[in-house]
Amino acid sequence: MPEDEREARVAALVKSYKPKKHFVISAISGNGCREVTFAVMDYLEQHRKHETADS
Repeated sequence: MPEDEREARVAALVKSYKPKKHFVISAISGNGCREVTFAVMDYLEQHRKHETADS
């Protein structure tokens, strides 16, 4: 699929879905996977801090 078409599809999906955050990744090349991993770790650390503060 051409890059322009892929970007247009992603933009349309994001516009219709309206997520708080989104990532464009490729399971084949690994592009974007590092960013997702770091975002998940940040999310987990933030929630762990809230759980610890609530205890």
